[in-house]
Amino acid sequence: MKLIKFRIQNFRSITDSGWIDVNNLTCFVGLNEVGKSNILLALSKLNPSEGAESIEDSLDYPATNEYSNDDDELKKKIFATALFKANTEDINGINTIIELHNYNVPLVRRVEKIKNEYFSFARNYKDEVVIRLSNSEGMEGKHFFNGRNQKMFRAVCQILPKFLHYSEYECLDSYINLPKATSRIKEYDDSVNENYFQESSLKNLLKYFNLETPDKFNEWFTLKNEGQQSKQKKLMTSKSESLSKKFNEWWPDSNCNFAFRLNGDVLEISVKDEQRKNEIDLEQRSAGLKWAFSFFLTFLADKRNNSEDYILLLDDPGLTLHPIAQRALMELFQTISKKTQLLYTTHLPFLIDGNNLDNVYKVYADKNDKSTKVTSDLQLDDEENRIQPVYAAIGIRAAESLFIDSDIVVVEGESDQFYLSMIQNYLKTTDFKINRNLAFIPAGGAKNIKNIVSVILGFKEDEKPYVLVDSDSAGKDAKKSLRGKFYKTEQNKVLEIGTFIKEIGKKDGEIEDLIPEEWIIEAFKEHFEINEKHPPITCDGSPIIPILEKFASDNLNRNLKDESERAWKTEVAKIVKGNFKNTKVDEKYENMWQALFNAFQGKPPA
Repeated sequence: MKLIKFRIQNFRSITDSGWIDVNNLTCFVGLNEVGKSNILLALSKLNPSEGAESIEDSLDYPATNEYSNDDDELKKKIFATALFKANTEDINGINTIIELHNYNVPLVRRVEKIKNEYFSFARNYKDEVVIRLSNSEGMEGKHFFNGRNQKMFRAVCQILPKFLHYSEYECLDSYINLPKATSRIKEYDDSVNENYFQESSLKNLLKYFNLETPDKFNEWFTLKNEGQQSKQKKLMTSKSESLSKKFNEWWPDSNCNFAFRLNGDVLEISVKDEQRKNEIDLEQRSAGLKWAFSFFLTFLADKRNNSEDYILLLDDPGLTLHPIAQRALMELFQTISKKTQLLYTTHLPFLIDGNNLDNVYKVYADKNDKSTKVTSDLQLDDEENRIQPVYAAIGIRAAESLFIDSDIVVVEGESDQFYLSMIQNYLKTTDFKINRNLAFIPAGGAKNIKNIVSVILGFKEDEKPYVLVDSDSAGKDAKKSLRGKFYKTEQNKVLEIGTFIKEIGKKDGEIEDLIPEEWIIEAFKEHFEINEKHPPITCDGSPIIPILEKFASDNLNRNLKDESERAWKTEVAKIVKGNFKNTKVDEKYENMWQALFNAFQGKPPA
């Protein structure tokens, strides 16, 4: 089964999270102490793995005056609900369970076979579970299984994925006492505890060397006592080399050689690389390397982490890693999530996929009651910079676009970026051919374009980016400066809006003049909440921005030229792009767009 959405209620700092849609890979980002960890912790207790912590009302119920250990009604409150979607195999499995249950059972106690593919799974503070038939929105129907028939109920629960929760990431020691280690593995076998990450790494390492039980451990010493040390050493060296190779294939720019040696009943771990020719104890290497190696052993060797039967919950992974290693970890998450759903919390920009922000949720504390809130709205709408990592991730993605197979177009501002990406997406749905994807990089104003171009040329000297400027005085100055310095031999790469809006009878203008006036006006009205009480906005064929600025000055008492109002163009652009869906485009505008994008592909207008 696949987790579709979930909801946390009445759990620690969370009053009600509302329904949270999840994908194969879902990220929760926010400041420290806002309750990110509580989201995953509550979910982990909904259908926990073997040995994991179960719900405990005295610890997990919100610290309010209404709490009482003797309050039975309070304990009946649901703390977590999940909506799962079953596939055909799941449904057939459940119906097989039903058939077995119905065999020789009185008619009144028989259960109907199901066709429904959605199930809601909820647990309360009495540790009671209710499974209901549902729909894709999480609207619950009748009780499906409520525990009366315990045998059938347990069988159905086994089909539901279990949650594997990691919040502590203790790393391996350099010296492992094997008798004690094998005892610990037996004690913690298949359980989740505060040291599970370390125990899992240890178990998988010893299993790799065939040392995970006392009997197998003694086999190694039998070899030694029979004078076969060379055979033991050769086998240990071979396995060490093989493990090092697998780690280096997985971890970026790694050339580590791990050495494992048996010294009495102690397994010693050391490591060397090209920079450090001499072997050093694993404990003396960087925290990032130790964490990466332990993570490698835990997640690539534990079959539960590569199974549809489990859902991984990772709380703040990779804190000690270098940004390059964090990016590699992000790529690993993407690989794991193809088979196993993975949810994680972070405040690290390199662990946020800037290409898939629909997988990212903002977590914050309510200003009034300080309860944890979760939203998919990623607007940076307060002074606390709660989701600065998301914006940093977007910036990282923009920087990376300099080095991937895209042609770079430097534009003046964010509104240009929104409009041009909208136009590009539209043209891709037509017969117009775009040879290479275009990445639009806002410079923060015409005066900054030269600096941005200079930086880009430092990385891509042989591939000058295209530049598009407005036909105002600042844009014309930027165009002249660029053509006189960087673009002396490639002047057709510095383009001006005025060249393309001649189609609609305009000579000078800004990016907004490439867009139908009625679209801009509709978005302008929506952004500034203009209604029928205001006079109409009339156009006379001149550039649209001065018309809107004058309207705002005359009717809204706002100076849109002021620095404090500079974001309005971007907000209007967002609305235009959001409203643009299956909208018919006038032929003259489509011709303008095609002419512009032809110019971006080296075919300047006549």
